Parts: sequence; structure tokens; C-alpha cells
Amino acid sequence: MADKLRVGIVADDITGANDVGAMLARNGYVCTVISLAENPVPGDFEGSDALVINTGSRLDTPEMAAEKSARAAAFLRRMGCDRFSAKTCSVFRGNIGASLDAVQDAVGEDCTMVVLGFPANGRTTLHGVHYVRGVPLERTAFAADPVNPMHLSRLRDILAQQSKRPSAEFPYEWLELPLEKQQILLEELKARARYILFDVRDDNDLQLIARLIGGERSIAGASAIFGALPRVWGCAATPVPCPLHPSVPGTLIVSGSLTPQTRAQTAVLREHGIPCARLDPVLLLEENCDTLYDRLTEKLTAHLSAGQSVLLCADQDSCRVADAAARRGIDSRTMGRRITSALALLAGRACQAGGVRRVLVAGGETSDCVSAALGVRSMRIWEELEPGIPLMTGRTRDGGELLLVFKSGSFGSDGFLLEAMRRMNQA
Repeated sequence: MADKLRVGIVADDITGANDVGAMLARNGYVCTVISLAENPVPGDFEGSDALVINTGSRLDTPEMAAEKSARAAAFLRRMGCDRFSAKTCSVFRGNIGASLDAVQDAVGEDCTMVVLGFPANGRTTLHGVHYVRGVPLERTAFAADPVNPMHLSRLRDILAQQSKRPSAEFPYEWLELPLEKQQILLEELKARARYILFDVRDDNDLQLIARLIGGERSIAGASAIFGALPRVWGCAATPVPCPLHPSVPGTLIVSGSLTPQTRAQTAVLREHGIPCARLDPVLLLEENCDTLYDRLTEKLTAHLSAGQSVLLCADQDSCRVADAAARRGIDSRTMGRRITSALALLAGRACQAGGVRRVLVAGGETSDCVSAALGVRSMRIWEELEPGIPLMTGRTRDGGELLLVFKSGSFGSDGFLLEAMRRMNQA
């Protein structure tokens, strides 16, 4: 087996950072994730093959996202990485053009390969149009996302909203040609475009794309391509099992996502009798928050101290919450952040009071806020529980260790939260 290529990845949110880390960890990579806000230093990545920096820039202004992405990429370049990636949301939400341009410049590459397909999670691209479980992106639930509504399906159009750099598409029909012909076509596209966007129908296409672009230094998009690249690089290995065994039983499960996938997953938890502490977001507007927090913390701690797992979530009647917020002049984005912050605060209080060392979170923004509330400085990726969702150990700023799962809201099977909880409780 060849020595591992060192991979440097700039991710725009925490679940995306963990997602791509999972792909590399399944191939035996030692993968460390740290937030840019923690001001990473070379020692943070000692012994790591994959260096992932979460910029947390998905909801920033394009200018701020570009600045953070450039800073993270420049650090990774100084660390001597062999390959670079701008990891984006698998449906291209966020500051796509601004971030990709900044990373491309910082690592000194003229052309970036963009692979957004993630077939295992229903993301495919056909003739440049992106689909979620067979439905064009603009006709999915992502079109109604209160923070990043997606009203376009063609990837070049989404990229062009922030980047003026030319792009080109590599259609799936070309993947069926001999490799030598594919290489010629790719070089022709690289001569006139700064971004090459690849069609992906299935996992076999990912293998073919990896074979074609294995020598490229700049790769962007979703994480799935990094499940295929280590084999092309000749450095895939057996993953290492997670060694952490927290002494305190019980898992705190926090759900801050309104996606259909997470709704189904929390419903399964309730069907199996997992106790639930529910935050009514309207009370964040109407009630003394200290009293509200005290009441919910007490309920969470009672279960956790008894060694039970417990679910913390917000009322999912989004229309009622939006109406209540609008009457007070609060927009949906601001209200969403208020709810996420409240969930994170409660999680931090409950873990401290109950001595909890296992935390499972659904939702990207919620994961980021909970991570901050728990004082997590860095994470080591271990086994992959489902595609793109790893089990991790987190090291806190005070030197403590946690067992963590941070899940994108739209990832995972209906039974994922239940099975992940059971796996964590066995660790």
C-alpha cells in the first residue's frame, strides 16, 4: 500500500466536515476536524492524514465566507497537503461561488473538479441538473428552506450566482468512453473553464470519475467522491474502530432539523418510548427564558442522571412559530437561530448537570451550536454509521472527551437516530 496522500479540506459547516471525514476514515485515514474559530495550529493535526477545517460560513455574507475559506485553505497549503477540497452542501446551499473561488485562489489552482453527486443519499446529477431522490432540486423540500431556499436545479446556474468564473459540464455519457478519450475531453474543458461539474448517476460513476480525476489537486462538492479516491490513489486501508468507552450511560439526542428525514427519525424514537423534552419556540418570545430553561434542564437531567437516553427537540409546527415571530417583527432566519441557540444552551446545561459523555445531534446549524456549547475544540472521525454520518470522539477545550454524532438534517434512514443511540450506548 502506498503512503497516504495528505488531504486538506475546507468545509462550510460542521456536519459537512464530518461527512467528508467519514468517507476518508472508511478508507483508513486518520481524520481530524477543527473549527476555524478555534484558530488551528499545526499541532492540532499531528498524526492526521486528512485535515478538515470547518469555517462555519454557510450562512455568512459572501465576503465573509470568502475570507474564512481563503484563510483555512492557506493554512492547509502551509501544512503541505497534496490534495485540496472545498466541501459544500450536497445540494449546493450557501456561499458556493464565493467559497470555491477563494479556495481555488488560496491553493493556487486554475481549475477545480466539482462532484456533487452522493447516490447513497439520493443526490444525483444528470446533464448538469441536480436531483434529490429523483426530483429536480427546485421542486424538493429544499425550495422551502427558510434559510437557504433553493430555486434552481442546474449547478452551473447556482455557481454563477456568486462566481463569474467560467464552468463546464462533464456529462455521464462521456464516462462510458475509453479512459484515454475521457482524459482528452477533460483537458479540453480545463483549457476554457475554471470549474468542471460532473454528472453522477450512481456509485459506479463515482468510481469512474475518481479514476479520471485522481491526479487533480483541487476537488470540490459533496463528500461521496472521497469514498472512491483513496482506492485510485492506492492508499485505502482498513478503518480503525473507535476506542472510547464513556463511563456514564445514556445519550442526549438533540433534534434541530425540520427536514422530512429528521421528522421521521424522531418519530421512530418516540414510537420506541424514548422520553422527550420539547421546547415550544413561542415561549422564547412570551416567557421568562430563565424559567423555561430551568424547567427543561431539570427534565433532561432527571432522565440522563438515571442513565436513560432522552430526546430534546423543538415544536415542529413551523407555521405557528413563524406567525408568532412575525407578529413581533422577527424574520424566520432570526427565529431559527434563536431556537437553535436555545437547544444548544439546554444541551450544554444538561450535559454538565448530568455528566453526559454521549451526544447525538440532528441538523447542521444545531450541531455547530451544540459543539460550541459543549466546548468541543477538535474531533477525530472513526467508524461510519450510515453514508456520510460518522461516530466521533470530541476533545473539549478543558481536555475532556465526548462520544459524538453530528448528522445533517437530510441524511439517514428512518431508524438512524434509534440505531445510532443504541450503538453509542454500547460503546
